Amino acid sequence: MSKAKSICDRVYAIGGSGLSAPEDAYVYAVDAGSELVMIDSGVGYGMNRIEENIRSMGWQSAQVWHIIATHCHIDHIGGLNRLEGAVRPQDHRPRA
Repeated sequence: MSKAKSICDRVYAIGGSGLSAPEDAYVYAVDAGSELVMIDSGVGYGMNRIEENIRSMGWQSAQVWHIIATHCHIDHIGGLNRLEGAVRPQDHRPRA
């Protein structure tokens, strides 16, 4: 398994095929200074690996302040429940 990958300035792939569970859509972290914005959360099976990738970049899960779910397919939102209590995010899930 690979570690987090830089996509462009301050944007990193922290989950997805080869980074976390093979069923995960890509999960991104955006460096917003002292806080992180996470885009999607994968299916949930790869959350340990996603958290390891956050730490590999020198951050802590508690720095995730916002989580943006792009849409409500399981490969994008399955890990949201696992994050509740582990991080202190403001939830930006789309409401159906």
